[in-house]
Amino acid sequence: EYAVRAHDPATATQGGPWRCPAGAGDVELVLASEPETRRVAGRLVTASGVPIPDAWIVGRRGALDGAAAEPPHVANVPLGTRTDADGRFEFPALATRGTMLELQHEWFFIRHVRLDEHDDLEHLELVEPVLCELQIELQDPELAASVVVLDESGAELELLESWGVFLSAGEAASFQDGKTSVLRVKETARTLVLRKDGEDVLRRPLALEPGRLVALRL
Repeated sequence: EYAVRAHDPATATQGGPWRCPAGAGDVELVLASEPETRRVAGRLVTASGVPIPDAWIVGRRGALDGAAAEPPHVANVPLGTRTDADGRFEFPALATRGTMLELQHEWFFIRHVRLDEHDDLEHLELVEPVLCELQIELQDPELAASVVVLDESGAELELLESWGVFLSAGEAASFQDGKTSVLRVKETARTLVLRKDGEDVLRRPLALEPGRLVALRL
């Protein structure tokens, strides 16, 4: 016997597993519409309200039964949709039970949005902060050992560092010879903090701008 599943890429509907005996030639699988299938539509914007065009949005069902339940990628079969110039997107019918939207764009890489955390699925307003570039150089290399960036609430933001084809992520970045690499951090950054031996040694307001490297010499 084989365990067979079915998946409709257009709606993310899944069915199965069905038990099918090897060699059978008269098997008919019925993929029924899921009760929670409905229109899902909305708009994708940055934290400053700028529309994000040409973002790739895919309905993922891995949250339902784990990553193993995700269907395989099939060549030339579209699994999602793209935002238009105003950041708008639409799935005319999407199975929503256990579904999350995977958002992909060069401005922020990959983010995930769980549909069960939203009430109005036909008027979604998805806000995804853009990643901005930041680099810090110390006039005195002994001043600090690491840097963190805080948002408006005081929460530490993730810092991304590129090393060739590799990407590292963490809430603190270290200095090398008094200088950080070029860091990527969300546009919602508001405060820069320098630390040494676990203590804050300097704090200053921070304003980042998408598409521009902010280089600070402190």
